Amino acid sequence: MYDIGDLFDKQSTVGARLEAVLEERGYTKVKFCSTAKISRPTLDKLLSGSITSRTNYEKHMTKVLDTLNMTPDMLIGRIQTQRIQTQRVHNQVRTLRNQMRMKEKELAEYIGVPIERIKEIEAGEEATLAELRDIAVVLDTSVRNILEKNYFPLQTTFWGHVGIRPLESDRFLWFPITADTRELIWKEMEEKYQVIPCMNNKVLLLNMDKIAEIVLLDDASDQPSFANWDPQVDCGETPLVFYEALDDYLMYQEMGEEPPEDTISGKLKICLENFRKKWEDDEIYYRDELQIYCPNGKVKQRDICLGENENISTNIFHIYAFGGDVVDEKFFYGEDLNGAECFFNIENISMIEVPLVKIEEALEQSVEMS
Repeated sequence: MYDIGDLFDKQSTVGARLEAVLEERGYTKVKFCSTAKISRPTLDKLLSGSITSRTNYEKHMTKVLDTLNMTPDMLIGRIQTQRIQTQRVHNQVRTLRNQMRMKEKELAEYIGVPIERIKEIEAGEEATLAELRDIAVVLDTSVRNILEKNYFPLQTTFWGHVGIRPLESDRFLWFPITADTRELIWKEMEEKYQVIPCMNNKVLLLNMDKIAEIVLLDDASDQPSFANWDPQVDCGETPLVFYEALDDYLMYQEMGEEPPEDTISGKLKICLENFRKKWEDDEIYYRDELQIYCPNGKVKQRDICLGENENISTNIFHIYAFGGDVVDEKFFYGEDLNGAECFFNIENISMIEVPLVKIEEALEQSVEMS
């Protein structure tokens, strides 16, 4: 018989088995973290076998096993009898395609590959980045979501907009959201801090003491008579993969070179060219900056290097995953591109707006560095 302490010495093997169990039971990483009450970085460390503290490992594995209704003996006992196909890359292409009620043939035709290639990718054969990006465009998702590396649930299926008015301002800020996010806003309304993932590549951190008013406006509603309306706000129609691929596209554009076909396909290149036109020449290079909204409505921009010497990413995610009271740090900090170390008193700020793609990259980087 094995006990919980025996798992620590078999971390890498246990991690591989745990990943297989989650797949067998249909869990996404985001869903399992929510159910087991553990953070996404913690789950990634459990799967990779990289937790160094035996006490922490046993604490988190206890939550995992309780959620799965398994014993250590059940988990380890099955390791010897089931082979894990480490050469194959698990992805959600089939799951996402079925959710859209799309046939393999349709997906293949959309991206211009034989149907056999779709079958191979769905079975776990290695795909090029260009193939995954093309699939993500058709399935209205992101490569990170396809590979189950997303920390926030994918924001699809437009519900309407959330309007947020800072404490001393008379103007609302509008953002597109899903029905699930609407429910989250209701649920977390009385929390000290609230995190709102949006459909336009933005994640919002709200200091609720510095927010005067929040309005939820579904797609069928008329423009509110009591509030300003932003006619430029979108409805989340841009697939997140466009934001993921934009940096690569701009890099090759600046070098005057065509992007490699295994990185950006010809079809995606045309999409990104049109997507690029949404911004003015100067705006495109400031799209990834943090937007810090003061109670009086003024906005400060900071070009913080997320993932490097900062606590903004992890604090935002921990608030999202565990509630507004989990973070007791008064100052959020980060280093900008010029090396300036910036500290923000979160208690004096109404809202911070962060690019969703960048914060997820930073969270993954923090796991790899730990």
